[in-house]
Amino acid sequence: MIRLAKERAAAGFMTWPVGGLALVDFRTGRWREAEAGGLEAERLAIDAGLENRVANTRQQLAWIAAARGRSEVCRRYASQVLQQAHRAGAVPLELFTYSLLGLLELGEGRPDEAVVSLEKAGHLATVTGFQDAGTFPWAPELVEAYVQCGRRAEAEPLVDMLTEQARRTRRPIVGAFALRCRGLVRADDSFDADFIGALDLHRQTNRPFETARTELRFGQRLRRRKSKSEARTHLRAAWETFSAIGADCWTASAHNELQATGIHLPPRVLTGADRLTPQELQIAMAAADGATNRQVAERLFVSAKTIEYHLSHIYRKLTITSRSELHAALSDTTPETAVPTPPHD
Repeated sequence: MIRLAKERAAAGFMTWPVGGLALVDFRTGRWREAEAGGLEAERLAIDAGLENRVANTRQQLAWIAAARGRSEVCRRYASQVLQQAHRAGAVPLELFTYSLLGLLELGEGRPDEAVVSLEKAGHLATVTGFQDAGTFPWAPELVEAYVQCGRRAEAEPLVDMLTEQARRTRRPIVGAFALRCRGLVRADDSFDADFIGALDLHRQTNRPFETARTELRFGQRLRRRKSKSEARTHLRAAWETFSAIGADCWTASAHNELQATGIHLPPRVLTGADRLTPQELQIAMAAADGATNRQVAERLFVSAKTIEYHLSHIYRKLTITSRSELHAALSDTTPETAVPTPPHD
């Protein structure tokens, strides 16, 4: 009994650094690692009997799934989180969850549905005062949804709010959101400077997904204005980033926009990491970093034989025969070069 209590305490303690690292990995574009870390944090929280922490880690996993366009996974986790949030009165979790559901709908091309979720998030943000766009990104998402629905007038107060927040906090990511949103709301060409300014601020952050979204929206604006050459530069940057981090629905959007400019693109190249399940990726990354089977087993609270069993499957999937080959087999592959067809500017 004492040993079990100690193991649960250790598991509970580890949920925070593991979950925190998963959040950092997600924001910095290491989505495979973020998903693996999130699953580990979820399991540790379950083992420790920490219901609220389980909900927190599931919210992170839902956010990753939303950004990747994995609707079924996202909605399953989101439903679980909302149930726990209602039981515990955890309003910030509800706010996060409605925000990520809006992101999912945006990525899947359903702005009307996105508005419904994001307006719920906006109401909760108003009630609680959790308005920081860098942490609770409902406002920039709602601006984008409103614009896509032709409801620009409703987006303008949110742009003003983001602009004021950027001035007050001086946070580059908030400034980038504010400028991207202003560029989206203003339809005339003079507001290209907003997108350019947003991209300058994105360079001071390390959030590649958000940078690529600004590149995509700017590229769309340029393409529809028939500035195809300029559009290709930004759309290509968006496509490469989305493809590299595994944002599949957003990759498809950038792919379609690029093709409309006369660029033919190959499918995304799969890496070794893409071939593994999240649990296998956890094990493979730990082993690639030099951990022994026993060390990996202790970290994941399983037996060394279980690790050995999974590694044998990993080796077969990656067509390798030894631990020393893992690091190279998991490394990301640069997307293939797009082949241009004759442009017609």
